[in-house]
Amino acid sequence: MRQPAYPVVVPTDRGIASGVPVVEAVFWQWQPQDIGPAAPDPVGVLPVVRGTYTDDASRPVQHQITLDLAYAPAGLAVGNWIQVTLGLRGRAPQIYVLPAMLVTEIRRNNARQGGATISASDPAEVLNGKAFYDTTLTGTLRDLVNGVVSGLMKRATDVSGVPTIPVPQGTIAEFGEPYWDTCLKVADALGVVLHIADNGDVTGRMRADPPPQPVTTIERVLVPPGGQLIAARYPTDAVVMVSRGSDLAPIFGSATTPGYPDWYAEHEVTERRQGDGTTTQATANSLARDLLNARRGAENVYENVAIQPAPWLESGIDTVSADGETLWVRALSMDLPSMAMNVTLRKAITE
Repeated sequence: MRQPAYPVVVPTDRGIASGVPVVEAVFWQWQPQDIGPAAPDPVGVLPVVRGTYTDDASRPVQHQITLDLAYAPAGLAVGNWIQVTLGLRGRAPQIYVLPAMLVTEIRRNNARQGGATISASDPAEVLNGKAFYDTTLTGTLRDLVNGVVSGLMKRATDVSGVPTIPVPQGTIAEFGEPYWDTCLKVADALGVVLHIADNGDVTGRMRADPPPQPVTTIERVLVPPGGQLIAARYPTDAVVMVSRGSDLAPIFGSATTPGYPDWYAEHEVTERRQGDGTTTQATANSLARDLLNARRGAENVYENVAIQPAPWLESGIDTVSADGETLWVRALSMDLPSMAMNVTLRKAITE
């Protein structure tokens, strides 16, 4: 859950206080080492008119933003870094800080009234700017991530939150595989979900770990929230074949959905994973359970549900409570400056 970056001053008198949302944005030539109050002085200010922020944990480049500007300020260029701050006009114009993002496109309006639109993405955009050349990967997952970020990012990036699980022997990043996509693929094979934090640091959580406690509750009200509740066919079984090189036979891990009804037609999902001589049957079964639980999340998907402004939500990190279930925030979009939000929620499987 995103924490307030600035203290919220509660009025104790009849001074100015407002519930009107406000958006502020600044830019730098270099990626800032810190965001929020500790950020360095910016090169300039972005005159934001409106915008859209998206956070989708199913995409390699998770955080993206589009901003309409009254004009393009002097010095703004593709490759700069921006920071967007959300708050309330009056006593708390700055509360939450969105991730620092790289400007990927600027569209200037050539009409007399001017104006411009910029698009920006999180550091994964930079990390996918280079690719491997049939490279044999060694060391641990943390070593892999550290080697990728230290070679491309200008800021000192903390990767201590990435697990130190050995990369399976013989793992090869083929020619043309982008750096960050490769990190995500290797992490997924090890049962780890990688995440780039708002400040650019990289963390990882074990997919088999219990989901965190819900950070908020989404309640049904008199006016329907819109969106859709999608129920899809879920798998009953999962089988993962883990190869262990040319000298050892593969190991087959399996897992079964508990308690599905007798009338439900069996549906098996399969996947191939890379292992090594140290891979055990328990590891293979755990990978199968991870695969099964990930696919079972499609049992109940709440798509494009409108909710009250909640700029603290982070997809892939937070869960919410809705209809008596714990659901992962899979994706969200937020209009600016209104902070009107829509979320996509996915069932959190703990069995």
